Amino acid sequence: MTLGNIAYLEEHGPAPVAELPHEITTPQRAAGLSCLTLYAGRGPAERVGGRLSPIAYLDAEHDPVAVIRALIEVNPKLTEYKSRRGLRRVLGNQGQQWGKAASTVLDEYYEPSDHDPDHREAAETRDCPFCGETVTKGGLPDHLTGCPET
Repeated sequence: MTLGNIAYLEEHGPAPVAELPHEITTPQRAAGLSCLTLYAGRGPAERVGGRLSPIAYLDAEHDPVAVIRALIEVNPKLTEYKSRRGLRRVLGNQGQQWGKAASTVLDEYYEPSDHDPDHREAAETRDCPFCGETVTKGGLPDHLTGCPET
């Protein structure tokens, strides 16, 4: 059964590659089976919590949020070794959709902290100098692109 892995993922959702019933084949990849694998970059793998289990998912069926949740559940030490900001950066390096999904998911795994710029920026607000609307501090540049007074 060459597409058995696809049926497995359709039934179980994103899953560790090691749980798949068969090795991943080229026809399965062509049919939309992908893997999310994080690399430590240069240096030892301990920087991201040791060797990580990659997650298999179906491009057309599985939302990046669900894939990241599966990644963290299978690799729980990941959140111990990486800060929220660092893990967001690593996931964002995989592509824009992964960075956006990480922003959504990581709040579930990290406590808000005054020392974490991601959380502090979201909590601080300021008024638009042109229209006076209150926006998050980090959201001002996006607001200005559509501000009716600019």
